[in-house]
Amino acid sequence: MAIDYLGMIIIGGLGSILGSIYGAIFITLLPEILRLATTSLSTSYPALVTVFSSLKDLVFGGLIIIFLIFEPDGMAARWHSIKSYWKLYPFSH
Repeated sequence: MAIDYLGMIIIGGLGSILGSIYGAIFITLLPEILRLATTSLSTSYPALVTVFSSLKDLVFGGLIIIFLIFEPDGMAARWHSIKSYWKLYPFSH
């Protein structure tokens, strides 16, 4: 459970309340998305269901590494940059 909380903070963004909320939403929806993908693939590939059920930890760890490498400030910083881009849209340069 503590690793889930740490993942929420890392993915959402360190040092911002909005980032923690984004991370909590993302980490809460991640198992549900994996469950839906597993159930939809279970009809086509029944042998892969056991493999996909154990991939939650692997996907979770991979996402944390990807966020640390490509988006070290988290989802909150990305939201702020998108918001500032659209605020100055015609004159963004």
